[in-house]
Amino acid sequence: MRISRRTIDEVRQGVDVVEVASEFTALRRQGTRFVGLCPYPDHQEKTPSFSVSPDLGLYYCFGCQRGGDAIKLVQELRSVTFAEAVQYLAEKNGLRIEYESSSPEEARKARETASRRHRIYRALAAATVYYQKCLAQSRTAQTARRYLAGRKISQSTIEEFKLGYAPEGSGAGFLRAMRNVGVGVKELR
Repeated sequence: MRISRRTIDEVRQGVDVVEVASEFTALRRQGTRFVGLCPYPDHQEKTPSFSVSPDLGLYYCFGCQRGGDAIKLVQELRSVTFAEAVQYLAEKNGLRIEYESSSPEEARKARETASRRHRIYRALAAATVYYQKCLAQSRTAQTARRYLAGRKISQSTIEEFKLGYAPEGSGAGFLRAMRNVGVGVKELR
């Protein structure tokens, strides 16, 4: 079973190549594009030769002559197949994955798998928000907040890495919060 051409096109158009490249290397704006050190492990450099064009959705390294789109970057730097790279980017960006199948049964199974995956990602996102709020607002999280401050972990770092806090005995509150946003016990398991 193959990922549909339509899904691949949606990923190529809907994914921000700058955001994807930023997972692998630090970028800074230079005019209409972004530049940074090449993220490929076999290309060691001291001056930036890696260029990302958000307008075109492409990247290119003038040092090692590698280039392509966000799918190719993920494929090569995460060492995954083309289909796995498309799935990763689609799921990360909330895009629905469609499959081309040779039978109705294959199509049904693919839809069920994609739907299950979507529900699980939704549950993870809801849990992340819940535990982030616990860290930011809970009285019992004061010790955790002091610990993070003592480690000189800034608020922007806490937000960027989505750090949270799980208070002792918070299971019932967590389940109630998940039910309120439509996440069931089945997805949580």
